[in-house]
Amino acid sequence: MDGVTASTLLGEAFEMAYAQLVCDYRVEYVYKNTIASSMVFGRHSPDTASAVLELAAGDSIADIVVLNGASTAYEIKTDLDQFSRLSQQVADYARCFDKVVVVTSRARAEAALDLVPSAHGVIGIDRRGRMRTYREPTVDESRLDPRLMFRMLRREEYLAILKRTVGFGVDAREGDGWIEARAAFAALPPNIVRHEVLGELRRRGMAIAKVNPSIRLLPKSVRALAYSSRLSRVGFRRLMTRLNQPVSSLAAL
Repeated sequence: MDGVTASTLLGEAFEMAYAQLVCDYRVEYVYKNTIASSMVFGRHSPDTASAVLELAAGDSIADIVVLNGASTAYEIKTDLDQFSRLSQQVADYARCFDKVVVVTSRARAEAALDLVPSAHGVIGIDRRGRMRTYREPTVDESRLDPRLMFRMLRREEYLAILKRTVGFGVDAREGDGWIEARAAFAALPPNIVRHEVLGELRRRGMAIAKVNPSIRLLPKSVRALAYSSRLSRVGFRRLMTRLNQPVSSLAAL
């Protein structure tokens, strides 16, 4: 890659490679990283906002969900993707999250506007990684489906919600515990479900920053990677050490 020498730090090399991707080959990771950098590290902070990548919602999987005072699901459509499943995907997300936003290239933003219901947002990203909002999403809690939201949660998360709200407990040895928990969860008022699920998912994402408080020091190019991997505190320190070593040091590994 042009500009990389033996003395170039690995973190700097990542930044240079990422800049080239943004300009010439915007794969899905570029979009995910742009959203994580702009929303979690830019508009908000890892102390108050978090992100969860590849979160199942209904029959779809949200590329990235940003959680702060609200939950926003982002569906990414690069120039290499088709729009054939877009209607189904945003319909699934609308039943699980406060807001839904489609993120695509600026060249395809107008087409996305025509395909996506007016309640959902559309963002376009240009070849310099800049985001332009073509339409803001709106919030409608009435479309949320507690049954689908339950399926997004891990066992410890939905049990924590049920214990807080209705004092529900289940014997881990009972095979039908999941069925009982699902029924109890579905009976909760939708506004309680929305508040509780948002809190659990937000804590799930923020656990990464809690374990690795130096997450702000990561190069911008690898911020989304931090939310898609489960690095321990020791593993994170090793990563930071590697990123601050010259490329030539890799030959010794």
